[in-house]
Amino acid sequence: VSYNADGSVKLNETKEDRYVKDAVIKYLRSAGKTVYDVTPPNCDVNTDLWHGVHEAEIKGVDFFVSIHFDNAYDSYEGALGTATWISGTGGNAEKVARNIVNNVAEGTGLHNRGVCVNPKLYELRKPSMPSVIVETCFCESDVDVRIYREKGYDLIGKLIAEGILGRKLDEIVSEVEAPSTNSGKEAFMK
Repeated sequence: VSYNADGSVKLNETKEDRYVKDAVIKYLRSAGKTVYDVTPPNCDVNTDLWHGVHEAEIKGVDFFVSIHFDNAYDSYEGALGTATWISGTGGNAEKVARNIVNNVAEGTGLHNRGVCVNPKLYELRKPSMPSVIVETCFCESDVDVRIYREKGYDLIGKLIAEGILGRKLDEIVSEVEAPSTNSGKEAFMK
């Protein structure tokens, strides 16, 4: 457990993003999707970023999603919220990113920071497939941390999975037994 400058509990991004990632994978697999966990072992930040993208490319996935938590301050009193990042507007990445951020915000009460664009981020510019970075919430925001702890990583993972699928899991469960012509291979990192 780490603490903010004011002594309040701060989330550990490396620990929490893996919990959320595992929940997303669980729910996508329950919907019949093929999902590869391309999370790297403990390593430096550059190797970390390279490894996930490299593994996604090797596996030939259709979509790349990287789960993160924002961290910009020593501590922050108030809400900062959830966001997604894409490399440019238009296309499937923007649609999925919007679905994810809206789902997480509506399903948790986290402030919706929307879809942000940054073509310079490695995990957005290097993959050959559409890619999205999910910033679940801010590690140091007292409001974000409270909401995250109340709602839990499992619900947030489900909301992200539903954003990726573009539908509620309840609508999909009955379809899982039916053969699908879409490979739906996704890669998840961190």
